[in-house]
Amino acid sequence: MIRFSKHRIFLVGYMGSGKSSVGAALAKQLDFLHLDTDISISELEGATINEIFESRGEAYFREREHNLFKFINEIDKVVVSTGGGFPIHNMLMPQLLSSGLTIFLDTKLQDILVRLENNPNTRPLLYQSTEDRKDFIRNHLAERVPIYQQAHISITTNLSVPEVTHNLVAKILSSV
Repeated sequence: MIRFSKHRIFLVGYMGSGKSSVGAALAKQLDFLHLDTDISISELEGATINEIFESRGEAYFREREHNLFKFINEIDKVVVSTGGGFPIHNMLMPQLLSSGLTIFLDTKLQDILVRLENNPNTRPLLYQSTEDRKDFIRNHLAERVPIYQQAHISITTNLSVPEVTHNLVAKILSSV
């Protein structure tokens, strides 16, 4: 059995799975700090994630994520809403698993498409026709879900944020 700190919780899942919303609600419920990796990097860089991707490239952004993880790993009582690629790149998923309780927010393709439809933070790669976007996300999910599924806990996000949060708190407390 893998040992981990229950004082550090990482939410993983695809873009639009609700990591930011659930993370904020979960942190409030547990009286933990909430940290969103995309927001943190954006604030540190003084640019949106899309601007960072466009001006500095994905490799630069992934390096920023890795550096942020080193910082996060020193914090206790924190819920971390990771970007969709955070556990994928730089082999971070094994490190997340050993550094905290890792939770996969499992979201259906159709729900992701609806949530990302008018989201101004959607990555440029998703600015395509609806059918192309659907194929892109479907292929991305096929690659990423097996990694996300390594999380200690998986929960579907087809409920409201308060309901998902309530279910997560129950699962977390039952694993203590």
